[in-house]
Amino acid sequence: MPSPGAEAVEVRGVTRSFRGKRALGPVDLVVEPGAFVTLVGPSGCGKSTLLGLIAGFARPSDGSLRAFGEPVGGPDPSRGVVFQEPRLFPWLSVAANVAFGLRSLPKAARRERVAELLELTGLAEAGRLRPYELSGGMRQRAAIARALAPRPRLLLMDEPFAALDAFTRERMQDEVRALWQRTGTTVLFVTHSVDEAVYLGTRVVALSGSPGVIVLDERSKLPALEHPRADPGFAELRERLTEVVRAAAQVRNGPVTS
Repeated sequence: MPSPGAEAVEVRGVTRSFRGKRALGPVDLVVEPGAFVTLVGPSGCGKSTLLGLIAGFARPSDGSLRAFGEPVGGPDPSRGVVFQEPRLFPWLSVAANVAFGLRSLPKAARRERVAELLELTGLAEAGRLRPYELSGGMRQRAAIARALAPRPRLLLMDEPFAALDAFTRERMQDEVRALWQRTGTTVLFVTHSVDEAVYLGTRVVALSGSPGVIVLDERSKLPALEHPRADPGFAELRERLTEVVRAAAQVRNGPVTS
């Protein structure tokens, strides 16, 4: 069982190597409960690799990983994952997709939880539709609802809006920000977009080029503001982060991996 009061994520001296070449680390990162941490860096710096390690999809080559005080030994319902592609089951309805991880619940409780999540993600009228009947943004909302269904304490999001058009992407950013504020779920969000990282993150963490190491870790109060992009601090942090990421993109010491 997760330990109450423990840090949401503890990454200590973690590295990850492929074919003898280090692609990530060493990385040290501590994420407090309730934070929205954005992880940004150049392509191939190991952002998705780090997220996958925290999810339990792979093991680090060295170092240790803990989530809410417990060692990460594999995937766990307390750590929900949202991928770049929604990965919904096309033969199931939206409601059935959201309910997929709730099979241990009694039927009445399952229906109640699904209805709650569909309402929360703006899909209350789409429960009977199939994924192919939805827009890209709606499919991603369904994927987020499915990830939230087991009430994870940590939500890991791997470039979830990368395939969306600019207008839909901004709208989804607002929706995820509102969901985080309403649920209090800890979020670790991987993105290539500096603007997105600054807009969403209560902490912004940047990785260098391969092997990825942390080159910036900065706290931000912007997500708590009603209009973050209108605040002078938004442009300042975006400019500083852009410079860091641009410099990091020039660091290439091994094979790239995302």
